[in-house]
Amino acid sequence: MFIRRYDMVSLSRMRQILLLLAFLLSVQVHSMSWKIQPLEDLRRDVNAQVNEYIASFPQDELGVSKAKAHLSNDANAADSRFWIKSSLELSQDILRRHPLSPDNESIRKAAFLILDYPIHVNEKAKAEPEIKDLWEDIMMHYHGTAMTRAAESIRNTTVPAGKMAIWKIYNMGFVVKTANHCVGFDLARPLLEHNRRLELNRSMSPVLDQIEVLFLSHIHGDHMQHWVCDYVATLGKPIIAPETWADQKNPTPHRNDSRFTYAWEDAIQPRTLSNGIQYRALPGHQGKTRNSVFVVTLDGITVMQTGDNTDATIATHFPALGRVDILIVACWARMLQTAKWLEAHCRADGKAPQFLISPHEKEVGHPPKKKESFQETYQRLGDRSKIIPSFVFDVGEGVLWPDGNAP
Repeated sequence: MFIRRYDMVSLSRMRQILLLLAFLLSVQVHSMSWKIQPLEDLRRDVNAQVNEYIASFPQDELGVSKAKAHLSNDANAADSRFWIKSSLELSQDILRRHPLSPDNESIRKAAFLILDYPIHVNEKAKAEPEIKDLWEDIMMHYHGTAMTRAAESIRNTTVPAGKMAIWKIYNMGFVVKTANHCVGFDLARPLLEHNRRLELNRSMSPVLDQIEVLFLSHIHGDHMQHWVCDYVATLGKPIIAPETWADQKNPTPHRNDSRFTYAWEDAIQPRTLSNGIQYRALPGHQGKTRNSVFVVTLDGITVMQTGDNTDATIATHFPALGRVDILIVACWARMLQTAKWLEAHCRADGKAPQFLISPHEKEVGHPPKKKESFQETYQRLGDRSKIIPSFVFDVGEGVLWPDGNAP
């Protein structure tokens, strides 16, 4: 089994690994910002990345053929912006043919490094005002297709007893499914222009139809959106979020909003929903904004999703949590508290969480400097396989725990 070798790591060796983890992950938030580049520089650099892929993976004959076609077509394109859609489609082709698996990590990394460039187009550049509509249309199709693919996979995947499937929807938005339950975390769609948002709502609705409960970490619009709350509430499903204050910008789950069940400092002790799902909410923050760190147990398997927490004091609650099997923590976060939590678990039973998922790359609503790149994620995680089995997702992709393969 994929995880067996991690269970055999000695306690002393694990403590050494934890020190490395603390060093690798105790970085400043957004410390490795992506450089803003004009379109022609991005075009040059993405094509250099494509050439590197061709040189590194000659065994992927179909992919190499498509990569060479991309370069040829771009060189002869009448529109100098051709590369944006073409390079994105190339990265998607590589990822679809090489789904999540421990055996596919190197080629998937190459695809993600290509994907970084079309994602980081500066759609608000004053020197290139015509790029915005083109880029947003590409992003709408990219994310809409991913949501449709995820909805179909969630619907068609029967999860065996003792296992869990996890799909990435967008940013920190995930759907988690076990043999008997299906829940959502921070489900949202990209913040594009109005008509494109409406189109993405239609793509995302089939995802929301399948969850039993929605956990929302905090009020920021890439995690909590009114249309999602309205849709889920209309279906009669619970929405669990931290209470905020009535004078903050929408959405504002305060005591007058009947859509929400409130969970922050009053949910450190386990709560059990009517369907048997158990959860805790640890009282975190992003800056001054309350951010619930949810610890949810489905069919005996526990997942922690940290939202955008930057509050290290939540680590004081970790020793009392018991085993957490899957940890979902933002790629940009200062994660020293993660190391403390792992260390507490090592003292208890010599075992670390079996999966680390590090999302929140390429938030569409951010400018390029704050649009976290896959390049930065790989730099922060370092040699991931020596620390903890770790997974980098594209939107719409899923992985099965504890196997480590796509569902």
